[in-house]
Amino acid sequence: MTIIAGVVDKDCVYLGTDSLISFGSDYGRCNYSTGKFLDLPTDDLVIASAGAVSYGQIFEEILRQDESTHLLTVEEKYDVQKLARLLYERVRELGVGDSENNKLPDHEGCFLVVSKDANKIWAMDGDYAITEWDTYIALGSGSTVCESVIWAALECDQKPLDALILGLKASIEFTPNCGGKIHIKQVSQTDTSSGTPQPS
Repeated sequence: MTIIAGVVDKDCVYLGTDSLISFGSDYGRCNYSTGKFLDLPTDDLVIASAGAVSYGQIFEEILRQDESTHLLTVEEKYDVQKLARLLYERVRELGVGDSENNKLPDHEGCFLVVSKDANKIWAMDGDYAITEWDTYIALGSGSTVCESVIWAALECDQKPLDALILGLKASIEFTPNCGGKIHIKQVSQTDTSSGTPQPS
């Protein structure tokens, strides 16, 4: 799997990922030059993906085919639930995952979703359930380590971006399935521009 995490600041949200791809339990390579963010036709919506790469690619395909961009406008949890239903239907149609178990709504993929229209993070887990966070959240193999470090850093009055970077670094250091460079994207609610802060 991997590590994806997000932290909410006053007028923006930061999402971060590692860059390790693992092939089964025996082999991994640091290969993602842009982290594990979906390649979307807008910077107003940012989605980070953890777990099986195929789920992220299917999700990306669904969102890139939406010419009217109505799927790319996310303002509340119910908008993300619509995306989850579309993803689940497409995954079942393609037969991705365990063929003996494909009818059950539980797959090895999870996502963090951030929109310029809301100062929060939505998490979509492998069962397609959506949770909403206004502080911080981490998903993937290193999530316990990452969230613990983010919590401690915020308790010690670290800036949210610094807390996120520390959490990601700790996950890479202490979790075997996390590794490589850290990639971070910023989604601001004050304007339509998104940035890419550089970890120090």
